[in-house]
Amino acid sequence: MANRAPDFFRMLNEQALEALEEFARQPGRQGDEVLEWLGGRGVKTSRTAVYRWLQDFRLEDRTKRSSEVARSYLEAAREADPQAVSEASLKKFEELVFDYLVGAEEADAKDLMFIASAMRTGIGSRKELLDLRKKVQELESRMNAAKTNLGKELAGVIPQERIDAAGKRIFGF
Repeated sequence: MANRAPDFFRMLNEQALEALEEFARQPGRQGDEVLEWLGGRGVKTSRTAVYRWLQDFRLEDRTKRSSEVARSYLEAAREADPQAVSEASLKKFEELVFDYLVGAEEADAKDLMFIASAMRTGIGSRKELLDLRKKVQELESRMNAAKTNLGKELAGVIPQERIDAAGKRIFGF
């Protein structure tokens, strides 16, 4: 539903509102067609109200759909490489701060203090991210070494397939 609910909304129940939105969502749908659709359901309203609602509805609907797509991409990126998402977020944040500083004719002290604080946070987050990457690499290396050593110790005692299966269950690879 659009942010500014016109008067004709009060004349429609929830099912009719959903049907109206589905009707309005169809490609190429014009305001006059929506006005006719409403008239067919006994709703009297002005052409201007319908056109305003349709414009707001389309903007909000596009925003919602874009957000859903962006969330899907973000989830896929997180699954593939969560650290890359954090790194990209920090980079975008730094770009926004830089663009603000370049575009600001006069930044007052409060803005500068806020930006400095945000930059410290961003730099700290980047350092923490790099430290975390290093720790993950060390853990992976130690786990691989432990798996190799375990395999050598159990060679001949337990079949290799069972060792590999146990390694997958325990270490996740």
